[in-house]
Amino acid sequence: MPVSPMHAAEAQEEEVQALIRVARSGQFAQGAEVEALEDEFAAYVGTRYAVAVGSGEAALHFALRARGVGPGNEVITSPLASVAVFRAIHAAGAAAMLAEVGTRTYTLKPDSVEACIGPRTRAILPVHQFGCPCDMWSLMSIAERHGLPVVEDARRATGAAWGGRKVGGFGDGCFSFTDGDVLSAGEGGMVTTDSAIVADEVRALRTSDYYSCELETVSACGSRMSGLAAALCKTRLRWLDEDIAARTTNAHLLTEGLKDITTLVPPLTPPHASHIYHRYAVRLLPDHPMAPADVTAALRRLGMDVDSSDSTLLKYRDVFTSGAEQPDNGPRWGPLPEDLPRLAPVWRLMNSLVFLPMHASISAEDTDKMLTTMRLLAFRIPRDGESTGIAEGGAPQP
Repeated sequence: MPVSPMHAAEAQEEEVQALIRVARSGQFAQGAEVEALEDEFAAYVGTRYAVAVGSGEAALHFALRARGVGPGNEVITSPLASVAVFRAIHAAGAAAMLAEVGTRTYTLKPDSVEACIGPRTRAILPVHQFGCPCDMWSLMSIAERHGLPVVEDARRATGAAWGGRKVGGFGDGCFSFTDGDVLSAGEGGMVTTDSAIVADEVRALRTSDYYSCELETVSACGSRMSGLAAALCKTRLRWLDEDIAARTTNAHLLTEGLKDITTLVPPLTPPHASHIYHRYAVRLLPDHPMAPADVTAALRRLGMDVDSSDSTLLKYRDVFTSGAEQPDNGPRWGPLPEDLPRLAPVWRLMNSLVFLPMHASISAEDTDKMLTTMRLLAFRIPRDGESTGIAEGGAPQP
């Protein structure tokens, strides 16, 4: 988690001292550091309880189990969720039902969520995608009307807020602290909740004996957070808001610089949202002269660490479409083949995205270089016979 250069040395020294403190204590599993992190993280999110676990995926799995999700149930979630969301739902014995997402926020459309609710629905699992929070007022209202619990996937949006309230503080929040997260400690996860029953159940699940678990849940049992990760995470939590402020400043500079390019769409921050820009997603429109993969390659040739959409949805699309991955007598991972026409817009959406570098230590010089490159690429005319990646009918290739 890079902080602004002004305080980088101070933050690094605090991290070193925290790790030395744990090494001297000898408490490498759970212990005082984990308990202290739980208290501070609950206060940061604004919930009564926070329970540390071994990973963000374990947090999702345990929260679903604690809310009674099991075999035969359905969980409504986003088609842009990471594969960890689908594994957690599968591990609980349930099936994922996919609602629609917005093409600028990339988060769940509340009316689509309500349309997906059926007799087997047991929970709603909103994904705060790319650091943008979902419309939690609408989703919580829907959940209340239908008597459903809400388990928030806040793993990529730590510190984001809706209406001034941090994500993970509406339903049961699930967070991750792995490398690449805004608040990273190498490993670990957290469940935040206002329910004492849920907190107790998650504590019980994280210490479950490996051999006492049922086969479909064995991968997430006995999932504890280490003292080293907790100490590092607790130290970095102090700098998180500064990191987010720097990210936001950098993101606003990019958005301002891109707004006049008519062939692309910068990310949108809804009126009530506080976006943390875990990733800065730019959507290329059908009339853009270059394919997203070519834009990404051009930026990488300039030394920019540009992400690819393959790292999210497209990488596990085959899991959804392969009949071999659909158990005869168990829960399915994702949509069945007959569901795919409805999800075609999702493939096209993800295939149209370019993720520009986004972190606290990006310099103004780097931002100018990105903007200059994006402007040049937007007006580039492809040579005869060169593919632009645009399918017939004006849609990006799936």
